Formats: sequence, C-alpha cells, structure tokens
Amino acid sequence: MPLGAWSILAGWGLVGAYISGAFLPGLRFGQRILVSGVLGTTVAVGTTYIAALAVGLTPTAILLGVFIPLIVAAACQRLFHSGGDARDAWKYSWSSWYSQSPEALLFQCVMWVVVVGSSIALFSSMFLVRWDGAVVARFPTVWADWALHLGMAQSFAIGHNIPAKNIVFANTAMYYPPLPDLAPALLRMGGLPIVTALDLMSGLGIAGLVLAVYMLADELIGRSTAAAAVVFILLLGGGLGFWGVAAAAWKIACVHAHMGAGTCTFENLLQVSPGRAAAMAFRAIGYIPHVLANQSVNYDGLETSVTIPTGIVWNTPLFTWWLPQRTFVVGMCVAVTGLLALVRNATWKRSGIVLGLMFGWLPIIHVESYLVVVGFTLIWTVFRRDRAWQWTWLGLLVIGGAFAYQLGSVQHGSALSGNEYPWIDVGWYPTVPVKVLVSLPALIQAVGSYVHDVFTVRYWGHWLVNCGIAVPFTFVCGALLVWSAVRPAGAIARATGRWWKAEAKLLIFGGIGIFFLATTIVFQPWYWDNTKFLGYWYLAIALGITAAAWRMRSIWTAWLLRLGVVTMVLTGAVVMVRWGPWTPPADQILQDYVLMTPADVHLADAVVLNTSPHAVFATGMSHEDPVMILTGRQVVAGYEGWLWSYGLDYLPRKTALAAILAGCNASIHSSTCAVQGLLRQYDVSYVEVDTVHADGLPANALWWQEQGLPVAASEAGITVYDVRGVSGA
Repeated sequence: MPLGAWSILAGWGLVGAYISGAFLPGLRFGQRILVSGVLGTTVAVGTTYIAALAVGLTPTAILLGVFIPLIVAAACQRLFHSGGDARDAWKYSWSSWYSQSPEALLFQCVMWVVVVGSSIALFSSMFLVRWDGAVVARFPTVWADWALHLGMAQSFAIGHNIPAKNIVFANTAMYYPPLPDLAPALLRMGGLPIVTALDLMSGLGIAGLVLAVYMLADELIGRSTAAAAVVFILLLGGGLGFWGVAAAAWKIACVHAHMGAGTCTFENLLQVSPGRAAAMAFRAIGYIPHVLANQSVNYDGLETSVTIPTGIVWNTPLFTWWLPQRTFVVGMCVAVTGLLALVRNATWKRSGIVLGLMFGWLPIIHVESYLVVVGFTLIWTVFRRDRAWQWTWLGLLVIGGAFAYQLGSVQHGSALSGNEYPWIDVGWYPTVPVKVLVSLPALIQAVGSYVHDVFTVRYWGHWLVNCGIAVPFTFVCGALLVWSAVRPAGAIARATGRWWKAEAKLLIFGGIGIFFLATTIVFQPWYWDNTKFLGYWYLAIALGITAAAWRMRSIWTAWLLRLGVVTMVLTGAVVMVRWGPWTPPADQILQDYVLMTPADVHLADAVVLNTSPHAVFATGMSHEDPVMILTGRQVVAGYEGWLWSYGLDYLPRKTALAAILAGCNASIHSSTCAVQGLLRQYDVSYVEVDTVHADGLPANALWWQEQGLPVAASEAGITVYDVRGVSGA
C-alpha cells in the first residue's frame, strides 16, 4: 500500500484512539480497538468533507480532517477536566485484556485476523481489476450497484466534486449520502488504486460490523457461542429455501426408482408400504450431496424465480445486503458500534456527547441507520434515563438534524413510473395491485388491514417461507414483553428477565417496532429497499432468539430453540456451497461480469487528461458508461435504474439525450438544428457517441462524425466530441 494511503489510515486511527481514550472509559481492549477505528474514520472523513467546502478536496483538507478533531478533543478534555490522560484508558484496557489465559488471547487474535482478513478478501475477490486491465465484478448484484459507487468515488478523487453534486443528474444536488464513497476517494488521493480502495474500505466496514455485532451480542447475552450464532444469522439468515434441496434429492430418487412424479410422493408410498417409503427417504438423503454440488438454481431465489418452495423474496443477506450495498454496510457498522459503546458507557455524559457526534454524521452515511438510531435513542431515553443516552441527542439533533434536513429538502418522488413514495404495503408483499401513498386515512386503514392479514394464510405463508421462525418469534417476543410490563412480578417477567438483560429487551422492543413499521410502509420507490430497515429488526430478533436459546433453564426447550436457530441459517449455508469449485461452470454464480473493458479504461483516462473536472457530458445512459463510472465527470442523465430509485422525473432529460445523440437533418451549427439548443439548455461541454454498449440510447455515429467537431477522446466504437464551441459551455 502506498505511504500516503497508510498515513491517511493511521491519521484516522489516531483520531479514534485519542477520542476513545479520553471520552469512552468503559470499553474493553477489543471493543476499544473497534470503536476507535469506526469513530476515528467517521469523524475524520466527515471533518474532511466539511473542510473541503472551504479549501477544496486537497491534501490540506485531509490534514484538517485529522488535526481539527484532535485539537478540539484535547481542548474539550482540558477545558472540562474530562478524566486523565487518554493513554490511561488504553493502558487499563490492555492490562485487563492481557491478564486473560493464553488460550483466550489466542482465540481473540485469531478471530480478529480471520474476520478482517476474510472480509477484505471477500470484497477484493468480488470487485477487481483483471490481469488485462478490465474492471470486473464477480457477483451480479456487485456488478449492478458498484458502478455508481465507483463513479461517485472517482468524482471526489479526480472530479473535484465539492460541494457534492449528483454526477448522474448534472447540476443538481447530490441525493446519495457521500461519506461512504468519500473515504475510498481520499485513499485514492493517497496513491491507492480506486478499486482497491473501495474493496479495502468495504472489507473493513463488513469486518467492523461483524465484530460489533459479535461484541454487542456477547455483551447482552454473555455467551460467545450465542454471539457467534447472531453473526451467522445476520450473514446467512433465510427461510425455508433449504427444503428445495430435499425436494430435488427426492425427485432424483424417484427417477432412479423409475417412478412417475404423480405416484412418487411420500404419502402415497407410506400408504402402500411404510418400509418402501422409509427406503426411498434414505435413498433421497444419499442424493443430497449431489444436489448441493450441482445446484442449478439458488434456493434463496436471488437469481431466478424458480425456487422451492415458491414465493421466496428474502435473499441471503450476505448477497443482497452486505456485498452490494456499501452504504448499508458502513451505516450499520457505525450504528451498531455506537450502540455497543453506549451500552458500555451508559452513565458517562461525555461519552454520550462524543457518540452523539459520531451518530450525527449518519444522514450523509446511511439515512435509514440514522432514523433507526434516533428511534433506539428515544426508547433508551424514555425507559432507561441513562445520562449517555440523554446527551446523545446533542449530536443527533444538531449535526444529524442539519444533514437530514439538507437531504430531505431536495426533490424526492415524482409521478414517473409510479415511483412516488412513501407508500403503503401491508405485509411487505412483493406485488401490490394499486400503490397507495401515505396519508392519515391510509395509515388508519393500513392498521386495520394489518390486523386482518395476521389471521390469513397468505401472511404467515409469506413470512414462514422467507424468514422461518423469525416472524413468529417476533410476535412471541412482543407478547412476552407486553405481558412482562403489565405484570412485572409475574412468572413470565421473571423468565424473560433471565433470558434478556434490560438493554436487550429495549433492543428487541425497538426491532419489533421496526418490523411492523417497515412491513406497513415502504419508504422508497422499490419495496426491497425496506430491507435497510428490516436488517435492524433481524439483528434484534437474532439477539432475542439466541439469548433465549442459550439462557433458558429448560434444557429441552433450549435445544429445540437452538434447532430453530440452525434452520435460520441452513438456506444461506446451502447457497454458500454453490460458491465451491465442484459446482458445474454453467451453474456457477461467481463469474466475470465485466463492468469496464480495457478500451473503456483507456477512454476514461483520455477524458480525464483532456477535459475539465467540472465539464458536463451528454451520454447514452448506459449502466456501463466509462465517462459516468471512471472519469468523475457529471452526465446529463445516468443509468435509468438509479434515477428511478431516486424518485426523479428524468424523462425530459432522457428525451433530450435521445434527440442529441440522434442528430438532426441539418448541421449542428445551423439554427434549425434542435441539438444546439439542447446542448445549451443542459450546459453540455462534451458528447459521448457510444455504439458499443447496447443497453444505452442509440447514437447516429455517422452524423456526429460529419460535424467536424474536435475529438477529446476515442476508442473503438466510442468517441467523445468537444461541443463547447456549439453550446457555449
């Protein structure tokens, strides 16, 4: 790694180490390392973002991002006499950690190495620069989502995109939280290749999240095995898709027994001969390894709608949450790490202030995580009244509120293609006949509809197939918590008190609220984006299930519940098996999904060299457009799917781009040619004529070639024309 990138990372770590040592006294050594890394990176990158507004995104801004937090923290510590030297907390936590047995120390060191190393390796193997120079994604959802992240990171690193503008909708405010893509951009400025920087920060983000979840679960449950179970549920959790393996194995057994599908059912065989039914069952079990090694479909339904059982929309979280959704990874890492630190420092006012300041950056990291943290803080403030939670509001409202207002004040939602939001979806089903927008009458009706749906086969069938025991346990937990509150001295209250600590009860209570809210209201145009809320419900319920399973006095009930925990991760485990080399090439999920060819990379390099960072480009709206992804420049309108998900009415710009690329019947310099007016309307400096990427708008390459315009960059099938002389840009 280049020295500049190492120095930046070291600076972020120094910020976190000093602040955690000075203001967060109640952390263990491993927790302190984690909190320091997350806190330091969040505060330093956020401060760099603010400093860049004044001095530009330069090395000076990066230095200010490190030194301003250090100076402010030292001044506050001295002014308010906030404890002793920051090193004291580190020395104390180190001595406590080092006093453990050698076996415990070795286990913790190995855990850190495995988690951090495997997380970075995972992302590095999913998004990389191939030997021939092509930018390649190895997983379809990474290919689909990371093009935008790469483009945004490049816009900061080489496009000087401060104040942040929306690179895929030129000359408008950025709608997407910028900090998760600003961090790798800063490392890119430190000399690290941008793809490597994205992989590194994503790997560190998922590693931080895994460690934070494990430490929080260990803190609330007190059992390392239970804490590990929570992590596995959050990574691999799913529903009943694993039954598809048994069904496929049974089908193979029937074929080898020369029995038709109509007669080869377990019920029929059981009526004819119980012995033969048992023999067929054992034969089917023998075919399960073959099915696992030759998976032609994904049993969580990620790649195809042909799933057994049908109706699966809850895909394995590792694939649909953590791999593609970088902002979700970073946001949840910050949120869970902050919750861990608050639980450990609940009585310290200064800790609440510091962690509130960290939470305050969440609106420009991940908006859903900010809203969840606000909800949890409200619950803790009302029911616990700990000083740290009360003082957290200072940063949440002052810093977080300002950023939230900034994001909320821009345009969200239009009548285009039904992407107005938020809208009602009682039960969170994948298909809604008529979209009903949120209003007070609609909400009242939705509550009644939800009560009705709870007593329907459709509701329970949908959730049992997709999440197994998670939703039934949600209802059980809710009933137990309510009953315990009504009768705090009763047997149920005493039992739940043994299973769940007070902090765990509040976390479960908040998770239940998130579940019912997120399965009633969809907060973005696409219903699946509600998983960004439901992920927090899943974490809370995973904590509740595992805590009960490992802390129950009844051995049989505890083991039955642990079996339920196993069923929650079986589908994800089955899908993970498909990553192995034994899967036939035709059915491999890991393939080279080329995002940028070597020619695309060369074109982008030429564009960066020959054009202004602030220039606006007219392109064909392709998902694989090199100008949009690699140059950091603004385009009139980028990939259609991203614009729709913003809730933008992009159709006028799409129409304009189609007309620009198609040309006209006269010369571009003629007053009768509409292209000239459109170029001026959207302040276009360059036009990219792309005949390679078929998913974009078609271009009249011959007409553009005949206009005699200067060429800024060219590769086979793609030419970038300089139109500043026509548009006046």
